[in-house]
Amino acid sequence: MSEYMSPFAIFVVSVVGAGIGAYIGAYLREKGRNLATHEDIDRIVAQLRAMGEAAAMGREWDCYAEIVENQNRGPGQDAAAVEREVADGLS
Repeated sequence: MSEYMSPFAIFVVSVVGAGIGAYIGAYLREKGRNLATHEDIDRIVAQLRAMGEAAAMGREWDCYAEIVENQNRGPGQDAAAVEREVADGLS
């Protein structure tokens, strides 16, 4: 056998190398796509969690405002009387 590879051996090595390269390229492309999707889902979940916390905080503030309003109203006063007092105070 000579020092050089035969043309057939060069062809086989080239085809095998190209096949391995194509497989690895497709694998990495799909892996990157999955990673990007996973990161997108994580970001969406974080945004939903933040929105839920903000909504919960808003409900807490609404409850607090209602409690303060009820305390300011005092016994025997209805909401219309409080509104009249506020309107008179602004005039």
